[in-house]
Amino acid sequence: MSEYQVRDHFSQIALATFIYAVFFTFSLYKNLVGITFPFFVAGTYGYLLYCMKQLDIQGKKDTVFYVAASVLLGVSTFCTDSLPIQFFNFCGILLLIGSFMIHQLYEDGKWDFSKYLGAVFYTVIASVVYVFQPFMHFDYYLKHRGKKPNGKGKYVWYGIFITIPLLLVVLALLASADVVFSRLIEKLLHFGNLVPADVFGVFFLTVFAFFAAYAYFCSVVNKDINEEVTDKRTGEPIVAITFTSVLTVVYLVFCVIQLVYLFIGGMQIPYGYTYAEYARQGYFQLLFVCLLNLVLVLVCLRRFREHKVLKTILLVLSICTYIMIASSVYRMILYVSAYCLTFTRVLVLWSLAVLILLLTGIVISIFKPAFPLFRYCMVVVTCSYLCLSFSHQDAWITKYNLMKAHADSSFQMDYEYLHRLSLDKIPAMMQYMNEEDFMWYGYDQGDYLQNEVNESGSSMTLRTWNLSKYKAMRLMTQ
Repeated sequence: MSEYQVRDHFSQIALATFIYAVFFTFSLYKNLVGITFPFFVAGTYGYLLYCMKQLDIQGKKDTVFYVAASVLLGVSTFCTDSLPIQFFNFCGILLLIGSFMIHQLYEDGKWDFSKYLGAVFYTVIASVVYVFQPFMHFDYYLKHRGKKPNGKGKYVWYGIFITIPLLLVVLALLASADVVFSRLIEKLLHFGNLVPADVFGVFFLTVFAFFAAYAYFCSVVNKDINEEVTDKRTGEPIVAITFTSVLTVVYLVFCVIQLVYLFIGGMQIPYGYTYAEYARQGYFQLLFVCLLNLVLVLVCLRRFREHKVLKTILLVLSICTYIMIASSVYRMILYVSAYCLTFTRVLVLWSLAVLILLLTGIVISIFKPAFPLFRYCMVVVTCSYLCLSFSHQDAWITKYNLMKAHADSSFQMDYEYLHRLSLDKIPAMMQYMNEEDFMWYGYDQGDYLQNEVNESGSSMTLRTWNLSKYKAMRLMTQ
């Protein structure tokens, strides 16, 4: 398989890429969170599958997971108004698309984390090398399309390529020079919320999408990544046993303290500390140690030869890590009970839950080296993130915080933080605004929220329609 096969099917793949580029621009131009987003994701997979079919690349059945997860993330994007979730969704979709292509074209069953992630990022970076391939393939197509060339045809096409950007520049200049001409162009080009001033953006985004998609497909199809995975478990296990045994002894002492003083001892904390102070003091250190332990276990499994003693130590170290994660969860719960929920704290609790699942997979791989750890971790992280993505965390962050403020009048709520949350919060806020004895700052919260909703949702069109914004507008007009 090589990019020369793409050259030999230039007419089909170039046409598909052009259609995809136009669809890409229609879906995403000034619209990364609208209803067109999940269709863009589905269209991307449709484009890739079509191009692979032209090269007789048979799809693998288990790649349905990548497609389904990506489309669900696309649906989540237009169902929420949370900017962090929308950003994470976009990054997740890109990673899933990259993994989808790698899995389709390579025998990756024995690949580990570093090999797989390296391959995904390499194909993206290597796409830069193929950015001019459309011109080269087009020239080859003109010379070998089965007709006797007259020597002039390709120059006509080159002239067309030069005409398009020049025409756009001239139209923009003339439109700014005469109001009548400008209105004529506006009537011809107006579509949705697109105005003549956006023509350059649409043009360059379409061109970028065409060359990026074509170059990326050439990069992946070229298959210049070595599929073979060498067994790197050549390290002397005595080395690993030495440093892991010392760490495990320290962890055992620490975990005994957690069990005696926190869990068995009635959740006691040291004298002179408040719950919030105790939680904040130890949480971040524990989180770092837990992550370090995961890395250590993986390194020992992948770099050192098998040894029964080493496996036993790694199992004990993993059990200690479970206890540390439990301690981290408890400390974060203490902190939340003192200072309420924020998106960061929700993300932290979610990450701890994911760490437990990942650690479980690592424990299995200690005794079953053939366990597909990378696939397991990908499924766990993807499914866990889908739960977070669809949870509308801003809504229940708002609900939890307002419940706490409503139950305890002396509690000092950070209402400014709630106002900075996305429109996903509106249902919870509306619920508590109906409480007559619930006062915020002494000014009309209804007007404040109404202005916020109008500012965000009034400019929606059919193309940029967002479910969360729509629901917020409906609630505010009832």
